[in-house]
Amino acid sequence: MAMHASLAMQHLQQLAAVTGAPCLLGGDWNIKPTDPAYQLLTRGSMESTLMAHYPAGPEGDTWAPDLRYGMASAYAMAHGGSEPDFTNYAQVRDDADPFIGCLDYIFCSPHVHVVGAPAMPHRSTANGPLPTSSEPSDHLLLSAELELPLTPDPALSHLYGGMDGAANSAAGGTEGRALGGGRSRQVAQKDGSERLAKAWGAEANEQMRVARKGELEAFAIRERDEVLDFPSSLNSYERKLVHSLAEELGLEHTSFGEGRDRFIRVEKKLAQPGVAVAGGVA
Repeated sequence: MAMHASLAMQHLQQLAAVTGAPCLLGGDWNIKPTDPAYQLLTRGSMESTLMAHYPAGPEGDTWAPDLRYGMASAYAMAHGGSEPDFTNYAQVRDDADPFIGCLDYIFCSPHVHVVGAPAMPHRSTANGPLPTSSEPSDHLLLSAELELPLTPDPALSHLYGGMDGAANSAAGGTEGRALGGGRSRQVAQKDGSERLAKAWGAEANEQMRVARKGELEAFAIRERDEVLDFPSSLNSYERKLVHSLAEELGLEHTSFGEGRDRFIRVEKKLAQPGVAVAGGVA
C-alpha cells in the first residue's frame, strides 16, 4: 500500500504546486493508523526502522515514495491526534472473524484549517458486521468542516513552489511550448494522417519543474542515499532542468556517457570549509 498511497499523494501535491493551492484527498485508504503507510502520508516519509515497508523499484529507477510534505488527517486534527476507533466493519465470506478498524481518512495540506469533525462511534456500540438495514455501507460516513484560504499563504510557499511560474504561465509567458520545453510536434497516426500534438505547454513544464525539485529535495535530506542517477531517457530540456535545480540546491551534478546512453548523476557535496565545489557540466 505504501507505493499506491504515495503515488496518489505525490500526484495531488504536484498538481497543487502549480498554483500554490490547498489540497485534500479523502476516502478508503485501506491502511490503519499504526501502518507505516499512514506515517508516510502524515509525515512525508517513514522512519529508517520502517524502511522494509518501502517498495523496491526496478534497478536504475530513482523514484522514491517520500512526499513534498506530510498531510494532516482532518479527524485527528479535530480530536487531539486520535483517529476513529473504526470506520469499517466487514465480514469476508471465507474469514472466520469480521474485520473492524479505521481505514478511512480525509488528508489535508498545511493550507487547510480544520474547524471540526463529528465524533465517530466506538466499536463497543457497533451493530454489525455492516451493511445493515440502517447502515447501507460497510464503511461509516466520515466528514469534516474545513476552511480554505482565499489566497495562497506566502509563508507556505516553500512547500508548494511554482507560484511565480504559474503566474507567468497565466500571463502567456511560455505559451505554445510542448511537454519538456520542446516545440509542438507532428505525430503520425496509423492511418497515415498527421495531427498537431500540442502537449501540456507551460503548465506541464512547471509541473515537471516542481516534481523534479521535490525529487531532488527528498534526495538531499535522505541520509541513506549519496547518489541519485537520472535515466538516459531525459530529453535536453529535462537534463538542463535537473542541472539547474541541482545547482540551486547545492548538489553536485555531472553528465556521463554519450548519445542515447548519456545520463545525469547527482551527488551530495562533501563539507570542505573554504573550498568551493563547482557543479557538473551539461
